[in-house]
Amino acid sequence: MKVPQNHHLVNMASVIVTGVGETGALDTLGLEVRASQDGPFWTSSLQDLMARRLKRVELAVSDAHLGFQEAISTVLQGVSWQRCRVHLTRNALAPIPRAVQAMVPAGPRALFAQPNQKAVREHLAEVVRALEQRWPKAAAELVGGETYVLTYIPWAVAPPLWMVV
Repeated sequence: MKVPQNHHLVNMASVIVTGVGETGALDTLGLEVRASQDGPFWTSSLQDLMARRLKRVELAVSDAHLGFQEAISTVLQGVSWQRCRVHLTRNALAPIPRAVQAMVPAGPRALFAQPNQKAVREHLAEVVRALEQRWPKAAAELVGGETYVLTYIPWAVAPPLWMVV
């Protein structure tokens, strides 16, 4: 976002951290505007959240921010990280012409409606086969994100406590 600073508009990162508890209720945990989303930013932000009220995190979801992943391993040891499925889908669709994008998203989005990892992997293979002839970059994006976008499947009984960035 553009933020006024010293009589100029500068690009800044606006970060909203949202938590989802056992009941499924969303809670905004933090909002920050900073110059970058590097490792020190995320480490500081997570430490601040832990100091204020964040007590138990089982899964953290974000786009593929390397700084965030580093901060999780530093501040939230043992917490699983998952890539945001919306960002993965957008990145996979980016190489596909806009005129046909509306026909394509059903495949990637349906990945997250599958009942278990076996079904997800089978569906992913079908989607990749369908995309790789015409849009190999889109197929490669899905294959490359597979491990980290499917972290949460299957949930044993209830979804884990998680935070979304």
